[in-house]
Amino acid sequence: MKRIFLDTNVVIDFLCKREPFYKDSVDILMLAYHHKIILYTSSITFSTASYLLRKKEYNEMLMLLRNLRTLIKVATVDEKVVDSSLISEFNDFEDSLQYYSSLRMKCECIITRNGKDFLSSEISVMSPTEFLQDY
Repeated sequence: MKRIFLDTNVVIDFLCKREPFYKDSVDILMLAYHHKIILYTSSITFSTASYLLRKKEYNEMLMLLRNLRTLIKVATVDEKVVDSSLISEFNDFEDSLQYYSSLRMKCECIITRNGKDFLSSEISVMSPTEFLQDY
């Protein structure tokens, strides 16, 4: 089964129902729901999502994140990931953390709407639409 890493922007597309990206994010999560793929994201994504959802009532925000967590595994962000990120050539530290945590989990692909942020990636980087077409 393919191990896929979801970048924060795709998770936020789902949680905030951002159009026109929402449908693709749902379709990807449904693949995980039906055990066709294994999805990962980092703990940073959950933190960022909680911040962006702060206008929602607290219990509603927690429910959304709990439901999401049933479909997505949390990738490791440990000292090795942080150290690799600190010496990487990424222009964005958060993207480097995402990248190195996806490598740590042996993911085969990163799904993001910001592919240009992962130009030096050793693994496949696709937009949600590209991933679904390829799948």
